[in-house]
Amino acid sequence: MVSFIRKLVSGNRRRFKDDEHDLDLTYIIPGRIMAMSYPSSSLESFYRNPIEKVAAFLNQKHGNKYWIINTSERATYDGDRYFGGRVTSYHWPDHHGPPFDYLF
Repeated sequence: MVSFIRKLVSGNRRRFKDDEHDLDLTYIIPGRIMAMSYPSSSLESFYRNPIEKVAAFLNQKHGNKYWIINTSERATYDGDRYFGGRVTSYHWPDHHGPPFDYLF
């Protein structure tokens, strides 16, 4: 049931699926750059990527060789706890991607 709801929320976007993971994320450059929905906790994790599963995926697939660039205006998760502090937040309005120049 949870998988169905997450798939419904993510719509036609690509999802990463393997034997252990089913996440709303996709690699833009295989193994190097990915895009994903905001990692969530509590009730929101019912229909979004649960932060624990995102952290498990990144740590399993990439070890400590990843960095999250959070372009969401939301910054309510504990980046130190889940991602070893490898998070930079830009607080951009939700559903509006920033121009790449802004990130560099």
